[in-house]
Amino acid sequence: MQALTDPDVGEEFLLGQARVLDAGRFDTLVKNWALRADPDAADRRWKDETGREEVTLARTTDGWHGTLWLTPA
Repeated sequence: MQALTDPDVGEEFLLGQARVLDAGRFDTLVKNWALRADPDAADRRWKDETGREEVTLARTTDGWHGTLWLTPA
């Protein structure tokens, strides 16, 4: 990845930020950095949300609350 060798935004930048940011902020910075450094990676990782099925159950005071998402298939 060519962006890592750039002196302004490369490896030294990331190491410097790792020294001064907390873990949560550094995680956010790295994710945004990666998207800008390799925009095609976002396309490779993208998943079609409509193809996912989901069941969620959450305990409440008096029972359970459920959410269900199913595809036509």
